[in-house]
Amino acid sequence: MRIKQRSEEWINVEILQCINERDRAFLQYIKNKSDQNYENFKLLRNKCQTLIFKAKQSYFTISLHINKNDSKSLWKSLKNLGLPSKKAKSSSDSNIGLNINGEICFDEAKVCDMFNCFYTTVASTLVSKLPVSLGGYGKQFVDFFLF
Repeated sequence: MRIKQRSEEWINVEILQCINERDRAFLQYIKNKSDQNYENFKLLRNKCQTLIFKAKQSYFTISLHINKNDSKSLWKSLKNLGLPSKKAKSSSDSNIGLNINGEICFDEAKVCDMFNCFYTTVASTLVSKLPVSLGGYGKQFVDFFLF
């Protein structure tokens, strides 16, 4: 039996029960290596993995949604997700991806390019949403603040 000092926040009673059932099924398979025991173990193993995946996904989604307006808490949540710290030996260890055109991208260069493109076009995007008339100054006012 293993005793852990701390358990993850997303672990619940249902997951713990499933893990116990899976472990019992595995021991049963070890004692009697039949196809039925192996199939039972596989079924419970897959059920546990699915429950864990859904619990993690739900926990992190809720955590990010709650902390989206508080940058300090948001960065703590991102660190829990696996975002490496500045002291990490390699920035490629991150498992954070960016949704680019409906596809999750983990390539550092592409992610950097997308952020660069976003931040360089913020001003022109906001200006395009301004009303046409700016009290007689119009285009000169906009050009002054863009360049």
